Amino acid sequence: MDPDAFLAERRGDWERLEDLLGRAERGSFRALDAEGARALGQLYRRAAADLLRARSRGAPDPVLSYLNQLVARAYGRIYGGRRFRMAAVCVFLARGFPETVRRRWGPVALSAALLAAGVGFGFAATALDPEARNYLLPQELSEIQQLNPGAPFSANMGAMASAYIMTNNIRVCFLAFALGVTLGVGTAWVLVSNGLLLGALAWRAVELDEGLHFSAFILPHGVIELSCIALAGAAGLILGDALLRPGDRTRRDALALHGRDALRLLAGSVPLLVLCGLIEGFLTGWEAIPDEAKVAFGLLSGLLLAFYLVLGDRLLPDHWARG
Repeated sequence: MDPDAFLAERRGDWERLEDLLGRAERGSFRALDAEGARALGQLYRRAAADLLRARSRGAPDPVLSYLNQLVARAYGRIYGGRRFRMAAVCVFLARGFPETVRRRWGPVALSAALLAAGVGFGFAATALDPEARNYLLPQELSEIQQLNPGAPFSANMGAMASAYIMTNNIRVCFLAFALGVTLGVGTAWVLVSNGLLLGALAWRAVELDEGLHFSAFILPHGVIELSCIALAGAAGLILGDALLRPGDRTRRDALALHGRDALRLLAGSVPLLVLCGLIEGFLTGWEAIPDEAKVAFGLLSGLLLAFYLVLGDRLLPDHWARG
């Protein structure tokens, strides 16, 4: 082959591929429009074919070396999506999730209020009518229901209550989100009913004069878990509001538009639920740690979560906004 003719014929495509790669590497694929992204794939395939052609026809080493590097760069950028997706997840958790929570503070506040109302009513109802716990507490916690005032609140009972509440709260998060399609009615009921359970348990612990011990089993992971429930409930309320008040859009379009924020709230809650599981497994049941320290940890986790959602992303460098 004539190296000069080959270079003259193909140089334009190679230079354009280099330009597109440089833009993609500086600002990720978001720096390319749809036409640029398609061109990147086409030019990569042509460059790979050129490399095979150059090898088969004995092209000079500088040409082969240049094409090898160009094709390798393009392959890594196009098919290295796993690293890109992980970077996108990190950027979302660091910046996108807190921004969404603040932008949707209304549904988040309403969801938290419904949950708190359930806790207050469950606590008051059980305090005023001891028989109410037979209706508010599930059979899984029957051992706690059957305790008499003054009986010891054992580590086994605390672990049972804590494990049940953790499993229940994970289920509640996804249920609260999914029931948003009932115009938010189902979501509201899930929030209130879950609060009733926690309120009834809290009064039972106070009745047994074991409020501190009970709090030590609940708060270390429970503060974040309850926050996740409020966020998942807010996601469900957003879906319900989109269906109930679509505005000038069709309900389908309104659901698609507002559903993005709802999914962001739910997706951001998932890593927090995983964190709760780790705290539950490695801290909550560790009897060597004093109850006061566990309670303090739970309160501190709440403060750190609030800092993360309100201010954390604003302290990040600007380049995090671009991923």
